[in-house]
Amino acid sequence: MFAISLFVLSPLGAFADGASRVTWQPSYSGSCEDCSLIGRQMPYSELTGARYGGADLSHASLFGSKATNAEFPAVTGRYTDFSQAKLNNANLETSILTNARFNGAEANGANFSGAQLDFSTLTNTKLIGANLTGVSATHIKASEADFSAASASSAVFDYADLRNTNFDGAQLQGASFIEADIAGARFRDARLGAVDLIRAKNVDQADFTGACRSSASQLPSGLNLRLCATN
Repeated sequence: MFAISLFVLSPLGAFADGASRVTWQPSYSGSCEDCSLIGRQMPYSELTGARYGGADLSHASLFGSKATNAEFPAVTGRYTDFSQAKLNNANLETSILTNARFNGAEANGANFSGAQLDFSTLTNTKLIGANLTGVSATHIKASEADFSAASASSAVFDYADLRNTNFDGAQLQGASFIEADIAGARFRDARLGAVDLIRAKNVDQADFTGACRSSASQLPSGLNLRLCATN
């Protein structure tokens, strides 16, 4: 059953007469699998542990919501606003999240494997240790995003704005960066086996200290990386 309730948060301050100022926060916890939430306004909602598998969240707003450990597999979230949401350890595998907004969101350890993120904005988004295996992330705007220690094998970042992003320690085997702008990006200690960087933009302005490659890696001339250890 889809649960909707309201509960009181702690006081934020006091009025002149001594009364406390409180805010109300909606709760959409529980299960709403395969349901339609198109256009639903759900900012600052409590969604921790909720189950929304297969739901349609297109054009909905989850701005600032708390969705730690929530289940969102195979959801449709076209133009959905996840800005400043807490999605740590959430499951969004194989979801369609094109043109979505994740600005300032936290999705550390989240599972986006096989998801479609094309044309989405992830400015200042934290995806530390996230599973991005096989993600399609073409044309995303992700400047200042943190992908450190992410597993992003076979991810497609073609035509993406990745300026000043952090890929330190990321697993990027087979990832593609065709025409992606990586000026100021950090790939320190990243594994770049079979990666396609030959057509990326501003490679000379990125930091590849400690990164490694494989014999199948496509790198521009001048970018000399050590071979990755096989174990």
